Amino acid sequence: MSPVIENVLEYLWHAAIATAMQLFIVLGIGVIFGFVIHHLSRAIQRYAGDILPICVYAYLFMIPGTVVHELSHLVIAVLFLFRINKVVFFQCKPGNPYGGYVDRSKPRGPFQEIGIFFISVAPIVLGALAIYGCSLLLVGPALFSGVSLTVEMGESPNLFMILAQAIESIVLTTLRIFANLVSLQGVPGWKVWFFLYLAYSLSNAMNLSDLDWGHAVKGFIYLFVLLFIANAVVMLDGKDVIGSYVVGISQKISGVYAAMLFALSLNLLAAIIAVPLGIMFGRHALR
Repeated sequence: MSPVIENVLEYLWHAAIATAMQLFIVLGIGVIFGFVIHHLSRAIQRYAGDILPICVYAYLFMIPGTVVHELSHLVIAVLFLFRINKVVFFQCKPGNPYGGYVDRSKPRGPFQEIGIFFISVAPIVLGALAIYGCSLLLVGPALFSGVSLTVEMGESPNLFMILAQAIESIVLTTLRIFANLVSLQGVPGWKVWFFLYLAYSLSNAMNLSDLDWGHAVKGFIYLFVLLFIANAVVMLDGKDVIGSYVVGISQKISGVYAAMLFALSLNLLAAIIAVPLGIMFGRHALR
């Protein structure tokens, strides 16, 4: 292989690695949180539905979260200029896995192909924003005060270093949030419990359908290709120009990641309760 081709391939490889790290910092952590929340939420609904009639559980715990879930799909679809055919914000039909849905037109062109990624993951992001907003309205800013879930690129970044930073930041952030929660002062008890109810409902509806995940993967591919092309152009002078902007964006949305982490924690606690109870006392319990 000629030196010119080797240099070109090496340059493109560096651009691809930079693209992967940038997407992981600004989107990857959120997608991983969303993936875990998705499976925890599915497990909770399955085993809780074994104990309670599924519609009883849905009407008790799922209405606020499902409305925000479908509203988030709708808002982002409109922003990406999709035609909206029909919207159902909440329903409960035994045997129908969908608590609601947004019927939109098919994507046309790269802009809308990228849009389906953001439409698909919108319930995770806007659900976290809703939790953050509810915390400000009901318990004040203290819950997420001093919390910052961020990752730095560093001078010689690599995926393993970024992953290690992310894990450390996740552990410390979780401990800080729950320390803030138990030390809330001057907040009436009903506001705390109402916030926890809304946060649980919102977090339990942050799961994505199989169709959403399929659309997210397809849209992510388009997003990766476009960002890779941009990196390949701007890295000609050897500097990761886009990386500095990505770090700045991640710092600005660190509060959203913190709210997502809180949602994940609530789902984990609920799963620890619901799954054993469903196994022992549900309709499909081992006798």
